[in-house]
Amino acid sequence: MPGYKPVPLAQLVVPGISVGQTAINQSGEDVHKKEGTPGGCDAAMGKRYFDMVCQP
Repeated sequence: MPGYKPVPLAQLVVPGISVGQTAINQSGEDVHKKEGTPGGCDAAMGKRYFDMVCQP
C-alpha cells in the first residue's frame, strides 16, 4: 500500500494487551524503571496516570 508505514513497537497499541512498551497488569515498579519519573510539566496526564496506575 503506497505511503503505508508500520507502527513502531514503542507506539503500538494492542487492545487488552499493551500500550507501547507498557503491558496491562505490569507492576508499577517495572513501568517506573522503563518510563522514568513522570514529568511535573504534564501533571494533567503523566503524574495522574502514574498515581492511578502505578501506586498500590
